[in-house]
Amino acid sequence: MTGKRFGRPQLWALLLLSAYTAQALWVVHRAPLRWSEAAYAQAGIDQLAGKLQPRDQGALPVPAVMAAWPVILAHPFAALRSPGILKWLLRLPFVAFGWLLGASIWYVARRLYGNAGGYIALTLYCFSPAVLFPWPGPLLAGSLGIFGTVFVAIATAHTLYAPPEASQMRSRWRRIVLLALAITLALGCGFWAVLLVALGLAFMLYVVPERRGASLASVLSACALVAILLLALFGFRPGALAGAFIHASWLPQRGMLSTEVARAYLTGIARTQSVALLALTAIALLAYLAFSRCRYFGNTAPLLSALVVSALALVMFADVFVGPFPLRATAFVYVFIAGVFADLLESRWRRPFLPLMLVLLAAYVLISIWGVFGTSATVV
Repeated sequence: MTGKRFGRPQLWALLLLSAYTAQALWVVHRAPLRWSEAAYAQAGIDQLAGKLQPRDQGALPVPAVMAAWPVILAHPFAALRSPGILKWLLRLPFVAFGWLLGASIWYVARRLYGNAGGYIALTLYCFSPAVLFPWPGPLLAGSLGIFGTVFVAIATAHTLYAPPEASQMRSRWRRIVLLALAITLALGCGFWAVLLVALGLAFMLYVVPERRGASLASVLSACALVAILLLALFGFRPGALAGAFIHASWLPQRGMLSTEVARAYLTGIARTQSVALLALTAIALLAYLAFSRCRYFGNTAPLLSALVVSALALVMFADVFVGPFPLRATAFVYVFIAGVFADLLESRWRRPFLPLMLVLLAAYVLISIWGVFGTSATVV
């Protein structure tokens, strides 16, 4: 929360994030430890030690290392290596990533659409079955990076309007550092995430067409910091980092057949009970297409980002599907819905739309709570 003072909007955001945290901790508690989670942490330990085989060096660098550190710290203490405690050690870092993603969604939506937009977007995230059921773990780190890559790039572009004073330069460099951290997290999904850097740069060039050189310089500066961060994640072994790039999957490796896509969508709808989300998305899309006041950059950017990430999900990486949405695209979907709904709440359609929105959001929240607390015992 970066406001100048702590007020009512921040309090409501913290309450919603507390609801997310409570649900996440419940899912972490009920979901049994999987062998793949321990193996994932071991991959991170091997990565830091430079022991990964060349064919494995394209593994997810950031989430694996984040999962490895709790295991490394707990290694001297035999009691902390029991399955019950190890489960919490492996998962708590990603609960923190999920919390940060929620805070980022709220901050972006509130800056773009006001308090109403921020509350809507954060409610959709904090009660999203996609985020909590089943436990997505490392996917949350990549989701935070993907979301941050796009919106921090846009925020960086806005700093280019200001004159080059000392305070503005510090603000610009803070955003460049944040952009580098976001890109590094996004690369945790795979090195194909560099495509999202191009998307962020395209948005920057659109926002400040007269500062194209400065936009490109900002992105290149962030990429230089990313190279240093990646080198650190590979134990400062240039050969290991070079091997990761050589063996990375830069092109589509598994084109999904139409039947597989349909099966993934139907499975996503069934497992995450996302019918309410589909209804909210359909209303937002119809309003976006029908009303010109909804079609502006603040709404179009998250919509385009969601479409790009969804397209990449079909050809580049396996993902948890939330109805027709890959998990990594849902943050953009929530922001898009919030933007359109905030516009409708300020239009002449406010009276009929407000009760409809409240009913759908209430149904969405209740379905999520039931999914988490009513059926989470079956999560594996």
